Amino acid sequence: GDPYNGEWHVYTGGWSAPVVYRDQGHIFNQMYTRRTMTQPLWQALEPIPELDEISDKLYRKEFSTMEERKALYERALELAFEDSPRIFVVDQTSFLPRRAEIAVASDLAGGVSGTGLWPTTLRRGDEIGGVITIGSQQVLVEPWNPVAGSNWTFDQLPIRATFDRGIMTDPFTGNYHPHRIERMEVIVLEGLPVAKSSDWVDLKFANEIIVPGDAWVEWDPVNQRWITAAEKYADEAIWDAETQTWTALGEDLPAGLKTKRKSVVFYREDLWDTAKWHDGSPVTIGDILFTFTMEMDLGYEESPFYDPAAAAGLQTTLASFRGMKLISIDPFIYEYYTESWSLDAEMNISDLYSVHFNYGKAPWPTLALGLLAELNGELAFSASKANELDAEWLGYQSGPSLPILAKWLDYAIENNWLPYKDFLGQYISDEEIATRYANVKKWYEAKGHFWIGDGPMYLERAYPIEKMVHLKRFEDYSEPADKWSMFDEPRVAEVEVSGPARVTSGSEAVFEVEVTFKGEAYRLEDITEVKFLVLDAAGNVALSGLGEGVADGLFEIVLTEEQTAALPVGSNTLDVIVLPRLVGGATFGSHTFVTLP
Repeated sequence: GDPYNGEWHVYTGGWSAPVVYRDQGHIFNQMYTRRTMTQPLWQALEPIPELDEISDKLYRKEFSTMEERKALYERALELAFEDSPRIFVVDQTSFLPRRAEIAVASDLAGGVSGTGLWPTTLRRGDEIGGVITIGSQQVLVEPWNPVAGSNWTFDQLPIRATFDRGIMTDPFTGNYHPHRIERMEVIVLEGLPVAKSSDWVDLKFANEIIVPGDAWVEWDPVNQRWITAAEKYADEAIWDAETQTWTALGEDLPAGLKTKRKSVVFYREDLWDTAKWHDGSPVTIGDILFTFTMEMDLGYEESPFYDPAAAAGLQTTLASFRGMKLISIDPFIYEYYTESWSLDAEMNISDLYSVHFNYGKAPWPTLALGLLAELNGELAFSASKANELDAEWLGYQSGPSLPILAKWLDYAIENNWLPYKDFLGQYISDEEIATRYANVKKWYEAKGHFWIGDGPMYLERAYPIEKMVHLKRFEDYSEPADKWSMFDEPRVAEVEVSGPARVTSGSEAVFEVEVTFKGEAYRLEDITEVKFLVLDAAGNVALSGLGEGVADGLFEIVLTEEQTAALPVGSNTLDVIVLPRLVGGATFGSHTFVTLP
């Protein structure tokens, strides 16, 4: 319900991490402010101003050291308890049972539904093809649309099978792997705590990062065009296109031309030849620029498609966004400039190939139909705007939205209609407009819905009464079926600690830590580190340090004569923490010994 109506004031729901979060700085922004969620409940929040400010800082990484980050986290946690717009009553670890012969990738945090790898790793033994039935507590909970549709885990399970990405999230570590992307160059300001762990990323540090004059830095919703940095800052600096340099008209360049991070993203050269939508259309640069533009446009009050629920999110984006420069269309290469950065070099990416991660993905023609229907007050992408217009919350998969979309499809075909045409018309030809709408028409006539994706599975039919979703393999999906088969099972380390049961104070003591997986030694290069704590009988930390790798699967912890002399006489416990690189969680082991005088 709408909180402003005063009719219903208790909301119950569940929240889970869809993937292993390597940084949870976004959580405060999501749960305590209006900036992330478009539903009425979140739009009614009035957070403590300091919490609102800190949440934004953590989201946009407005810190330069880990100590500053820690201080922000601590204060945010204090204020979150004080603000407390919701009460979390249950913290649980759930499970998904499966038959023994079924293999499928599963995220260590979000399970099968959290990973985009499940549709390509789903197997029944060595069987080729076949049918698998998946049971779920619910499905088709809320309407599916890629802008502000259902974010329920039960809906995201089938949704994630229907769209593709430039990168894939590692289900065991949460880090990124290239998928449609070939490589990336990341440049961040000197001193920022950023590190890389993969060869597909080239990480560099710089004392200064300048936004070029021909980068798109701001969307003009009135004239429907992107404004370049040279245009926006013309009164403060002059851009020389030939030398690619700025000349400040004052003492220094304006702050908007300096940023903390630059990412250069190189997609595979076969992108436009291999990536296809389920209706048979090839993915084009128009699809990418349409969603990139629309995501900005919806938050501007001057836009005919303005959605108040998108305004807060736009302000967050604009606070960090410094520009995007299209380097090449074929191959697809672009530069992205932003104040936002991540601790992992691999995660310093803005994947324009899949803009709306939370809600799905769609080709530009079906998004255009949604805009047409919203413009005419019949449908709305967000629940908030649907309430405001007294319109239907847009769902592409089933329900009352479909005949409305079909009506506007006929209008679009007749008028060759393209939103943002002054800009997008440079990249989407009249011929493409006609062809793409015709393909959507054929799809709707064959399938009876408008949920069109580009992933390894497509939506055959959604059954809202029976609460069933039928997915089928997309035969034109270009990627090999075994591309991600290495993620069939997480390599969770098994740890055994051995050593003396009695240690004489003032003498050296040596302990061994065996690290294995299914009886096989864990490779040294796959282990980040082995830490240890020595606790006394009262549970106080007496010693701490790092173990030393001896061989695959074997670490050694040596307590020196000085260290054992400092231990209290009596029972002590050696706690060992093993941090593998292949999974996002630690494994623990312990050994108890007695210190003798």
